[in-house]
Amino acid sequence: MTGLDRRWPRRGEIPFDPALRLMATFHDTEAGRVVCVKGAPAAVLAASVEQETGTGRRPLSEETRQTLLEANRMLARDGLRVLALAWRSDGELNGDRIEGLAFLGLVGLPDPVRPGSGRRSHAVARPVSAPSCSPATSA
Repeated sequence: MTGLDRRWPRRGEIPFDPALRLMATFHDTEAGRVVCVKGAPAAVLAASVEQETGTGRRPLSEETRQTLLEANRMLARDGLRVLALAWRSDGELNGDRIEGLAFLGLVGLPDPVRPGSGRRSHAVARPVSAPSCSPATSA
């Protein structure tokens, strides 16, 4: 068990759902329960209403959403599999819907070529803004 597992024990999970194109985990922290979400950028952005920045949260505008979706397309063109990360500090499930999230960032991961696919790999991992779920460590 890592330090984070001890400090933020997992108390629940919504497994990846192909229809929703995301998954969520629920954790207890010193400040209360939080929900952390990862999934397809379009799906996570649709569920997000704010964006975490180095100076705090701000509303997530349509212009910013479009800029982030374009960044997703650019990373995908470079051969990376892209995930979006978001969270909500109250960590309570609103029915079976995941909404009201604070967008954290995009992560580009190498997408290995499957044998026999005919594709050639040229992917290179490179970090993309993805601060921690904790506001204390995202500054």
